[in-house]
Amino acid sequence: MKKLQAIAYMTIGAVAAFAVTSTTQVIAKSGTVSTQLTYRNIGVVIDGVPTTLTDLEGRTQEPFIAFDTVYVPLSAMARALGKTSQWEQSTATIYIGSSGQTASNTKEVPLYNMPYLEIGDGSGYDVMQAGTDNYIRISSDTGSVSNGRKTCSNYAVYPIDMMATKFTAILNPPYDNKANPELVYKIYGDGQLLFTSPIFTPITAPQPISLNVSGFSKLKIETTLTYTNTYVSYSWGVGNGQWKGIQNAVFVVPN
Repeated sequence: MKKLQAIAYMTIGAVAAFAVTSTTQVIAKSGTVSTQLTYRNIGVVIDGVPTTLTDLEGRTQEPFIAFDTVYVPLSAMARALGKTSQWEQSTATIYIGSSGQTASNTKEVPLYNMPYLEIGDGSGYDVMQAGTDNYIRISSDTGSVSNGRKTCSNYAVYPIDMMATKFTAILNPPYDNKANPELVYKIYGDGQLLFTSPIFTPITAPQPISLNVSGFSKLKIETTLTYTNTYVSYSWGVGNGQWKGIQNAVFVVPN
């Protein structure tokens, strides 16, 4: 009988090296194989931070064991590492990150100096530069109250006219003003949900993202904040820069 060799928590470093060993040889082939999948609440830790893998709708995607090997949902893992993933049906190829377009024939267009097409609440839109960094804050103080928590949302829509191939940014957590804030980012391409962030709290580390936006004409960025309603109005900290919002956001477009 083969001895299963795996670890309950997969520690993934900057180069995404999977700390899993197996005595089973894997051979690429066409066809269908039936097997039993084993779920053992396998955890994932990225650069020391426990991470829950989710699909685009925010549903948990668990790693599983088959053929004495731990398998990880690729699309969910790529998003957790700030990468995009793409399946090319014609060649049966999975692309992680760039699909092969070289830096020499592309350029980066910063989002902070792009005009938006539409915005939910103009008073909650703020742009700031600090040194080599730039920030876009999309916030709102208007919302609904349920079970003692207030939820506020705002969004901005940008024109990309099917020219951009990639969108990259750093998503920052809310700052702590003792209102137990929870912040979620969502990004849409022409109405299609492309990305849902995990729930950010004040202790969440900033998350880099890289999304494939090829073929879309509009990109929508949405923020939703929930906080304890004992505060009449949650201060996003826009004025004093305590909430950094969306940092160094750029579109990659052809030269």
